[in-house]
Amino acid sequence: MRLALVLMFLLVRQLCQAEERSYVYKGRTIRYTVTVFKPPLPINLDPRHMNQDSAPNTALLFLARLREGDLEGAAALCTSPEHVIDVYAKYKARVSDQVYAEQMSRVFEDGLHYSFDVVVGAEHALLADKRPGLAHFVRERDGKFFIEFPQPGRGSKEIQDLSVLVNENEAGRLKFE
Repeated sequence: MRLALVLMFLLVRQLCQAEERSYVYKGRTIRYTVTVFKPPLPINLDPRHMNQDSAPNTALLFLARLREGDLEGAAALCTSPEHVIDVYAKYKARVSDQVYAEQMSRVFEDGLHYSFDVVVGAEHALLADKRPGLAHFVRERDGKFFIEFPQPGRGSKEIQDLSVLVNENEAGRLKFE
């Protein structure tokens, strides 16, 4: 009972209420919501977060599968599985299995945290605290979440709007706190 209360307290502390906002960019208004993680959500291998129940959990599960070298498992979490297998298989072949494993492990060893979940429509952009320009894009579909790899100029309007918000944040012109 006591453990359940502690876990509930920690969960409530981590999530602040999503706040609706708008940002004017080049004469058009982008409407979005932002959830601030307080404290920031660690990017680590916590088994409690290894599922597709939320955008952060899906991103953590995806990164964990990449770290394990499970490209098919990682691809199954994506809206374009063939793209993931192609990109990561080529990368692994180019740098060697050992370098690939070291690079993927570093993601969990760099002490990164998700600070914000910025949402436009069904698209989420998870922003890491020490790398404001790094965003993991995640799409909600039928109550599950899937990783997206936006391609410049070819993404949905939601992805384009999120990219603007991420870039404006990185440039210091937009603050999510």
